[in-house]
Amino acid sequence: MDNNFKIAHRGFLFIDLQASMEQVDRLGLIPYSQFITYCFELLEELRVDFPLIETHQYAGDGVIFTWEAPNTTGQAIRFFQEYLNMLEQHRGFLEKTFNIFPYFSAAINLGDVVINHLNGFRVFYGNVINSTARLQGLCKHYDQQLILSEAVHLACPELKLDYLNRVYLKGLSTAMEIYGLPNAN
Repeated sequence: MDNNFKIAHRGFLFIDLQASMEQVDRLGLIPYSQFITYCFELLEELRVDFPLIETHQYAGDGVIFTWEAPNTTGQAIRFFQEYLNMLEQHRGFLEKTFNIFPYFSAAINLGDVVINHLNGFRVFYGNVINSTARLQGLCKHYDQQLILSEAVHLACPELKLDYLNRVYLKGLSTAMEIYGLPNAN
């Protein structure tokens, strides 16, 4: 085995387009692909202004960003908020061109992960990754576009966050407190 496992403290932002299957059905595969590509091009255009936040992976209608935690976590929150504002600035074009407007939800979490390289790709392992995906899945239930983990709250005490609940995420034996941004929905 030629693996170089390394433990690192990282932050993760998962962003996902809501109702994407309905949008594919409504638009058709090529127009939908043009739509999501346009949305992601805007996202990457904005990411240039946040050089400490790295694009880790695009998969379908979602994207994962990562950074060295915790110092950049506040920037990641601002990055997502600015992306929502950027989409709003492009609302007219999106609605005229595609007859839809995207609704993205996201989650931010941070903690220790194992980093490895596999077939030329950087890979992250650990509960931080898995729980970030599960947190993002709670956005609709809590009527939030962005859910933040307890680790974010502890690492960034200067942030004003709204307490949402204490939840047991699938696969974890301990509960996690989750937070949202004030007036975010």
